[in-house]
Amino acid sequence: MPGFTAKHFFKMDLETCIKRKEPVMEVATASFRMCLTLTLSDPNADYKVAAAVIRKMINLANRRCKDGPDASTNSPSSILLVVLDLYKHAQQILSGLGNNVYPQDEAQWLVSSAWNRAALYLKLQKYENAELYTTG
Repeated sequence: MPGFTAKHFFKMDLETCIKRKEPVMEVATASFRMCLTLTLSDPNADYKVAAAVIRKMINLANRRCKDGPDASTNSPSSILLVVLDLYKHAQQILSGLGNNVYPQDEAQWLVSSAWNRAALYLKLQKYENAELYTTG
């Protein structure tokens, strides 16, 4: 959409996710993806915004998973892959940056939340899934 900036998409995301009791997940997901794409394509990318978007996308995927599996698109395995792809995308962003560019608290959140997700799968004896979150 011409004229839309990353900030416009971020505001749309906030409207969709926070102010509504039942967010429209497809709209929020598409809007977050576009916000992240626009943010990262900017030569002077604001990695605080990128970090916030990645966190919100992971939380949104977690929320979809907690709503229960859907036979068509929301199976636990597809949610696992969506969240795993988000962590890998964040890892790619982090690996291409110098020190202190990506917010340190957000990097710590990514590591600890991935570790906690792996611990949950380990507790459920889903060892293959746990390993996915602990290997780079």
